[in-house]
Amino acid sequence: MNPKEQRSRRLYSDILPCFSRKQHRESFEVFLDLLLDGSGRPLPERATVKSPSSISRFLNHMAWNTRRLCRVLRQHARQTLQDA
Repeated sequence: MNPKEQRSRRLYSDILPCFSRKQHRESFEVFLDLLLDGSGRPLPERATVKSPSSISRFLNHMAWNTRRLCRVLRQHARQTLQDA
């Protein structure tokens, strides 16, 4: 496994606990899959595992712990810069 893939996996596994509810984690996983699909269209309508309305609610109405999410992203950015 290359270093970039290791960092990506570590970031992904560290972000998931930021979502306390299982349904939020699942919605985040589906949304991230849509983003990483590479088609350039991360639309909720393209989700096959979760309903489009569920993904939309997750993105637009759920109260995420943004401080925790930002903290995790900053830590990974710092670590990536130190490793480079």
